[in-house]
Amino acid sequence: MGPINKKNNFQKNKIFPGSSKGKNVWSAAFQPVFRKAGSVIPKKISNRTVLGSLEMLRKQQKLQGRDYSAHLAENKKAMEAHLPGLRRRGGFIEDQHRYGDLKYGAVTIAYAGCEIIAAYNALHYFRGRNMPDFPEMIDYFERDGMLLGGRFGTSPQALYDYFVKEQFKTARTSNRREFDSLGSQYSCFLLTFYNNGRDILDQIHTICIVKSQLNQTDAPFFTGHNVSSAGRPSAPYPSISSLLSGISNGKGKGIMLIGISRN
Repeated sequence: MGPINKKNNFQKNKIFPGSSKGKNVWSAAFQPVFRKAGSVIPKKISNRTVLGSLEMLRKQQKLQGRDYSAHLAENKKAMEAHLPGLRRRGGFIEDQHRYGDLKYGAVTIAYAGCEIIAAYNALHYFRGRNMPDFPEMIDYFERDGMLLGGRFGTSPQALYDYFVKEQFKTARTSNRREFDSLGSQYSCFLLTFYNNGRDILDQIHTICIVKSQLNQTDAPFFTGHNVSSAGRPSAPYPSISSLLSGISNGKGKGIMLIGISRN
């Protein structure tokens, strides 16, 4: 079991926008109303309904046909400054909060890019030294997967569809009781979860989880990437459920788990 990481300070608030440049834009008088409303979704609304709603926003975004193609060249140029440090750290993106110079729709990767970072980290896990082209991935999800101009991040289903397209063996579940079972069958995972299962105002996050073994006789362990603003992977945990509990101070609640392996 590993230590508990401090709370993320760079995750987006997907349902109730609550801050602008770090300052709350809602009147203090309305805070109890939004706090009460924020508790309803993770406690009363099923994961399937939440995911279905995000898919509706994905389709709506795609129908709008907004052209963000100019971002590709800008993001490629901005990415050059990140590559030396990225290579030194083994290729995994762990510091989302430093990617405010990469655009994603109407916002930035620092603001709402955790799903794309999770997909990038998973692809990097399989490719090794041949690091994926992160700006190309951003461009892909700007065209299919982005929600509300990026303000609500990316639909988890779009991540699943991406790895199916890339011809990986892929499975998914929104049933939290199946998370550890899926963990025994695949080698890499994308986990979307509430930071606080009692309050959506504490935001939603998506991370990449990698399963490892020191040798074939040892039990596997699970390590999360881009879990917090600390800029390093999580400590190893014996299961996906224990990892989620550890990195969220026991408050996290899973929404969707995607398992990925080579075909």
